[in-house]
Amino acid sequence: MNLFDYKNYFENELLNFVKLEISNEDIKKSLLYSLSSGGKRLRPWFINSISNEINVKDTLLCEIAIEILHTTSLIHDDLPAIDNSKLRRGRETNHIKFGEYNSILTGDYGFVFPSKILKKLPYGNNIKLNTINAYLNSTLRLIEGETEDVIFEKKGINPAYKEIINMYKKKTGELFGLSFSIPFILKGDEDKSKIFYENGIKFGISFQIYDDLKDILYDSKELGKDVGKDENKKTLISKIGVEEAKKFADENLQNTLISFKSENLHHTLKNIIELKNIIEKR
Repeated sequence: MNLFDYKNYFENELLNFVKLEISNEDIKKSLLYSLSSGGKRLRPWFINSISNEINVKDTLLCEIAIEILHTTSLIHDDLPAIDNSKLRRGRETNHIKFGEYNSILTGDYGFVFPSKILKKLPYGNNIKLNTINAYLNSTLRLIEGETEDVIFEKKGINPAYKEIINMYKKKTGELFGLSFSIPFILKGDEDKSKIFYENGIKFGISFQIYDDLKDILYDSKELGKDVGKDENKKTLISKIGVEEAKKFADENLQNTLISFKSENLHHTLKNIIELKNIIEKR
């Protein structure tokens, strides 16, 4: 299933699940607003696509959990105390629509909710526990990466090149590492789950660099979100310049494709190559 077809299928499943599973109306309304605001659905799609190619079934709950986790991180990222963004995916950010207090609590809920979702997985206890642990570890690293990003900016710290890359690994790479590895965790293949986790991290680093580049090259109307907010942030672009950062991202992205070639994951590989322009201009 290509990404376009997957999005149509997945968004219906995602929104219906949240409507049924969340009882608090304020949290439900707030989370549904952000979940229905679009997005490429890349992280759940990777779980779905890789799983189909290695014959792993019943992954929808994992896909829903990772999209909720990702969207939750954006709700908190947009808050006044962090990025103070007014626009996300062409719409008012969550805190502008519902109030800062409600967005904070919706985000708190969204970070915990995936663990409850994953308890419903139709797998044995060991695989289920390994999957939940992977999500919890990724959640913690994601928050660590966001913390580093904010601290660098707010305290005026000038991080070294390696510190920026390490922050990218956690802030953006982590959920791609999770999405690349989950199919192999469900299959019980620990070695390959580690290999694909690392490749997902690399993919995420490139993804973040492309995002930083768009903040420079495009305007808010084109992107559907605030731009210029990275002006005081410590990015790889601010460290090595636009051309070198773009070159690094392109080379890094190519390196992530090696594991897909070696595992004969031709459908996912083909779609990643086709997605490059979408990733650069999402």
